[in-house]
Amino acid sequence: KPFINKYKFIKFAIRSVDLTRGQMTVAVAFEFLIIVAATLAAASNISAGPGLYFFTAINGALLLHVFSHIAQSAALKKYTPGIVTAIVFVLPYSLYVFHRFFWGGVIGLPAVLLSLAAGAVIILPVIFTGHYIGRKLIRK
Repeated sequence: KPFINKYKFIKFAIRSVDLTRGQMTVAVAFEFLIIVAATLAAASNISAGPGLYFFTAINGALLLHVFSHIAQSAALKKYTPGIVTAIVFVLPYSLYVFHRFFWGGVIGLPAVLLSLAAGAVIILPVIFTGHYIGRKLIRK
């Protein structure tokens, strides 16, 4: 474990995921609310605009988040919470959304790439904010 002690960010990341079941439930509920808000924004006007781009950015974050679950399980060499849901539900859903939007002419390749980039930028703040709210609302 000397690698973990050397890097403050890694220590922060490990502490941030040390949540009770109740705290994690709150964190996931927060993330779900963000997804619902993005979905409603896109559904209110499916043409290109802020709502659609917010939705595709959140979808990009979801897609990238799948790989964090895979990486956690691989690094720990064991089952981690969320790995099954990420692979069985989130991965196919996120790929399907991009597939339908792209091939349906709703968004082009630049928008797909921008969505993935935006998702990469917003994923950690959304996750860590959810974890923070979970810790504040549910004490250990």
